[in-house]
Amino acid sequence: ATFIWWGSNTVAHIQLHTPLFRARRANRGFSLWLTAALGVPQTVWRARHLSHHAGRAPRRTRWTPTLGLELVALAVVWSALAVVSPVLLVAVYLPALGLGLTLCQLQGHGEHAWIGGEAPEGISCYRALHNRLWLNDGYHAEHHAKPGLHWRQLPSLRGEVTAPDSPHSPVRRALSTLRGVVLGRLERLVLRSSVLERWILARHR
Repeated sequence: ATFIWWGSNTVAHIQLHTPLFRARRANRGFSLWLTAALGVPQTVWRARHLSHHAGRAPRRTRWTPTLGLELVALAVVWSALAVVSPVLLVAVYLPALGLGLTLCQLQGHGEHAWIGGEAPEGISCYRALHNRLWLNDGYHAEHHAKPGLHWRQLPSLRGEVTAPDSPHSPVRRALSTLRGVVLGRLERLVLRSSVLERWILARHR
C-alpha cells in the first residue's frame, strides 16, 4: 500500500509530466512496468491527472492500444498471483491495493484542501525531509504553476508563486479536514436524539 501510494505520487507522477527517457519506446515500456507494479493503468492515471490540472471533471478514458496492453499486463500479474497463491491475492494484494489508492485519494485531497478551505492552485509543504522522501512533491503550488517543470527545479519557484503553504503533509491535512466533517456529523446526530443530548450534556458537566 505504501509503495502504491508513494510510487503513484512520485515516480508515476514525474513520468506523466516529464518522461524519464528520451526514447518513446522506453517511456512506453516504463509506463507498462508502472502499470504492473502499481496496479493502476497509467493511461487512466494520466487522463485523470491531466483533467485535474485543467480544472475539469475526469473524462471517460478512450480505448487505445496502449490501454489494452496495460490491461493485459495487469491481467497477467493478477492471474499469476491467483495461480501461485490465491490467499496472497485476496488477503494481501487486493486490500493493499485498496489502501494504497485510498492514501492516493487522501494525498490528492490534502494537496488542495485544509481547515482554512479549498486552494485550487495547490498547497505546498516545504519540509526538507518530506520533499526528500517525496521527490519535491511538497512543492505542489509551484508544480501547478508550471506542470512541465522538472521536479528538481521546483524549489527554484518558491517565493514566485502566491499560494498557501503548510508545515503538514497532504495526508495529514486531508485527515484533519475529514475529522472536522466527521465530528460535525456526529454533533448533528446528537442533536437529533434527546437521550444522546442529555447524556453528552451530563458528561460535559
